[in-house]
Amino acid sequence: MLSQTACVNGGLGGLFGGTQEIAVRGGAVTVRGPANFCIDGAASNSADGFAVLAGCNVIATRGKAPAHPALITVQVGVADSATVNGAEDVLASFLESDDGAELLSASGDASAIKIEDVRHSDGLVEVRFTDSSPLPTEALQVGEWRAFTDVAGRLVTINVRSLARAPLLQQEGAVLLRQAVAAMKAANPAPAVADAG
Repeated sequence: MLSQTACVNGGLGGLFGGTQEIAVRGGAVTVRGPANFCIDGAASNSADGFAVLAGCNVIATRGKAPAHPALITVQVGVADSATVNGAEDVLASFLESDDGAELLSASGDASAIKIEDVRHSDGLVEVRFTDSSPLPTEALQVGEWRAFTDVAGRLVTINVRSLARAPLLQQEGAVLLRQAVAAMKAANPAPAVADAG
């Protein structure tokens, strides 16, 4: 059940509910979503690096609705878990294998996964797929968009899906996923490199 607390631009806003960002893993990484997405404090676990985001209009009575309503989950790995940079093609190939499908599946059943598209760019791997595993709720869309990237030396996984009654179109999901990645990168800028000269 999504918490019904006030949506606030930044800050803690009560017990994390209704804010647009949350510090996880002891403050090592800040999770922030695209415009008008707020943190569901009740469903998130900052110590474990897990955050759930939904439209601010859902989290807070007076919050604004995002352009494309959806559920976004973010998992931030432990320190030194970064694996994407420099190995984008390797990860992309892995996701198309049976082992990769098993990783993507909510039930761990590779046969439940149908890969629709895998692409990679500098520091980012994206996959679009369907998962026929039993859903925790029938309200969720079967299709998913997932991104793997490195933030602050940690592997970060971002997942986007919508409600079955209002499914995201292919391009909408792809755009929202990239917006979520961009929001995470903006919230955690890489440290400036010292001038050797």
